[in-house]
Amino acid sequence: MADWIAADGPLLRLTTHAVTLSPEQSLARDRLITELDAAGLQPPTLAELSRAHGTSLVKALVDSGELVRFSDYVLTAQRYESAKSAIAAAIGEEGSLTASRTRELLGTSRKYVIPLLEHLDTIGFTTRSGDVRTLVRRQ
Repeated sequence: MADWIAADGPLLRLTTHAVTLSPEQSLARDRLITELDAAGLQPPTLAELSRAHGTSLVKALVDSGELVRFSDYVLTAQRYESAKSAIAAAIGEEGSLTASRTRELLGTSRKYVIPLLEHLDTIGFTTRSGDVRTLVRRQ
């Protein structure tokens, strides 16, 4: 790929491209991030966020990588990386993890853990074998 084109997941962009938000959009972004941070690992659905903050803002933040989508939910990139790190550390210490153990580790419910684990399996971070997950690679 040319030096002037960058791949961000399934998206291609010019390396010089950056999303810029208006002052109003920046305030809306800050409110959305604050709401997600307060929700922890029990985030509202993507549809709920879009209704509350606008589809275009939510999409822009997902496209920019500030939000990470898994199933019908999104987490801030920081919260997502923190969850991945906790899972990787626990697998390193305990071996494979069940969904139940992951739920305890992350302090959330099965409603959120299962879609997150399925997402991590899909991206090749973890792999499922029966009822347990093991680390495939650190990202």
